[in-house]
Amino acid sequence: MRLPLAAAAAALVLAAPARAADWQGFDWGMSEAEVGAAKSDIVVTRLETARQRKTYSSYAPLAGTWTNDGHEYRLLFYFDADGRLRDIDIELGELECSQMNDVLADRFGKFEEEVKPLGSSQRVFRRWRLAKKAELLTTSLHMPSSDQWICGAKIKKPVGR
Repeated sequence: MRLPLAAAAAALVLAAPARAADWQGFDWGMSEAEVGAAKSDIVVTRLETARQRKTYSSYAPLAGTWTNDGHEYRLLFYFDADGRLRDIDIELGELECSQMNDVLADRFGKFEEEVKPLGSSQRVFRRWRLAKKAELLTTSLHMPSSDQWICGAKIKKPVGR
């Protein structure tokens, strides 16, 4: 009689929703306190002044440093108006903007790419699927006439998930 009861209890535990972190110990929807306490190799610190993003009414009160294949990146953890983790911006650190996509492709492999002309410039969007619930997005704009680059990267929850 104890065996069926134990099996039922085990089934309930297995069926309970688990909040498994999806990228480096972080998951979308975490609070600031949860991000700060997450089990991760990334040490999270509080910014003196939170960064504000006008789009999506989000703010970044927390930062961290991520080391990947010998390159160091600064992370900014953006939260929505409800105080839940929305996305993570990646600042390149010592990497040149023109190197960003190649370095990330070497590390993460296959990606989806969309190239669009923008006047005399070229804009490149890339997407890597990092895990079930995380994707890395990069945008780079190259102005060949001046050899100037502008780029950005973020990790976020895939659209539709």
